[in-house]
Amino acid sequence: MSIYFGDNTSSPFEFSEPILLSRWAVKPKFGGVYAILIPDQSNSPLPFSVIYFGKATSFAERLSTSHEKYPCWRAECTEGGQLYLALCPIATEEARANVESRLIQAYKPVCNERGVGAGFLPSLTPRK
Repeated sequence: MSIYFGDNTSSPFEFSEPILLSRWAVKPKFGGVYAILIPDQSNSPLPFSVIYFGKATSFAERLSTSHEKYPCWRAECTEGGQLYLALCPIATEEARANVESRLIQAYKPVCNERGVGAGFLPSLTPRK
């Protein structure tokens, strides 16, 4: 089952069915926009909340534990420490940047809003 994300200006963007990041075996070399998700039983029909949107020219090269936002992703895992991934293939860099920007603005994912680096501290306030 696909998962859809969108803003109020266009049709929603179709992403792949969420898969466990830790079990992601086939890593495509094409690019697009990706969503990092955590379990959230309060959402339906799929029980996930997005914590990060990003773009990549190659999903295989961009998505790993060495990603600069990985510490934030891990800090947001509260239900068993599971991170999920959903992909939306998009051919051009201009289109990827446009979709990423629109989704970040619409959803304000917690890990897109936080800074990076040694000064990173997990938030002590719950997300709304």
